[in-house]
Amino acid sequence: MYPEASLMSHSCVPNTHHATTTCDKAYQMIVRTSVPIIKGTMLTTSYADHLKGTEVRRSFLINTKFFECTCDRCADPTECGTFMSAIKCTLCSPGYVLPVKPFNISDSEAVWKCLEHDCSHTLTTEKVQTLLGKISKDVETVESSTAGSRISR
Repeated sequence: MYPEASLMSHSCVPNTHHATTTCDKAYQMIVRTSVPIIKGTMLTTSYADHLKGTEVRRSFLINTKFFECTCDRCADPTECGTFMSAIKCTLCSPGYVLPVKPFNISDSEAVWKCLEHDCSHTLTTEKVQTLLGKISKDVETVESSTAGSRISR
């Protein structure tokens, strides 16, 4: 549909964003920069949902685009400070439990550990996936009930 746009490389921290519009009954894609770009820098876009955590984004990309993302955000346990995949530590107040090796999140042997230096709390991938599944289901429930209340107004 948009051959030029499909040439842009993927990054989970892209330097462009896009929107589609209709003009004279024809679809158009508008691509704009998200940050100042130095001449010669590769233009990037995101093929995945920004509001999803590393495991969900990487799984989506592998299953639909057939590549493993190794961008800066996927490589960083804190996801560039967004803490999108983090779980609040239940043993210490300020801590977050994050994957020790972000590229191995879905590995059954992967370890998630609290970042606080005095805390030794760890979780298995199975426990994390159970928690994230419950949270995701709760969010979907809230979103669908909120959408329903907007429609009925």
